[in-house]
Amino acid sequence: MLLCRQQTNLIYFSRDNSLNYFHMKKLIVRIALSCMLITASAGLIFGWGTFGHQHINHAAVFALPVEMRLFFYNHIDFITEESTVPDLRKYTLNDKAENPRHFIDIEGFENTPIDSIPRTMKQALAKYDEKFLQKMGILPWYMQEMMEKLTKSFREKRKTEILFLAADLGHYIGDANMPLHTALNHDGQLTNQKGIHSFWEAQLPEYFGNAYKLNVSETETLSFSSSIINVLLPNSDYEFDYWKADVTVYQVGS
Repeated sequence: MLLCRQQTNLIYFSRDNSLNYFHMKKLIVRIALSCMLITASAGLIFGWGTFGHQHINHAAVFALPVEMRLFFYNHIDFITEESTVPDLRKYTLNDKAENPRHFIDIEGFENTPIDSIPRTMKQALAKYDEKFLQKMGILPWYMQEMMEKLTKSFREKRKTEILFLAADLGHYIGDANMPLHTALNHDGQLTNQKGIHSFWEAQLPEYFGNAYKLNVSETETLSFSSSIINVLLPNSDYEFDYWKADVTVYQVGS
């Protein structure tokens, strides 16, 4: 048996690397934060097609705490390949419930201060009707739900479920770090830049992704559920610079 200790909590893995016992919510949170750190370190990768999502999940495994890394390293191919499953549900299976899980158009919610946006799905459902949420997106709240499911799976030692949920969660966190997944002008349709989404999300990573440095240091445990909305709060100059950069790219390439 491999025994790992973090503070007063214990994790046990059998010799075949299957998970026998896990009761560490703080370390579970680190799975998600690893993916967030990877996306933040990628610099010019503002979004993720197949290339991006697979590389985020793959690199995130190496940013996990040592106590968790062995388990996920032994299933790294699965975590990598399964990173695109949410998009398969959205586009191939045409799952209507899947679409709003991938974005949140923050500026479309209200004119009041941004910090008034609910922090949980329960609060969001109490404040907005379902049709509105389907239109504006539920990404951060769905990430919270995924975290709760992942935590439960660890506690119940459901190995297969852990892997599926972790791979899915990596996908949604990747989406949350793509600025166009948080903007009403998500495809440049409001600024005569139609197609900007796929350009930044898929084409650029495919062309230049092999040169990106995706190595990051080990993540630290933070208050995940309370920070999801906070990390998505827009900077007043952020979107302007983003679309301006797109215009510059087209000028250079012409």
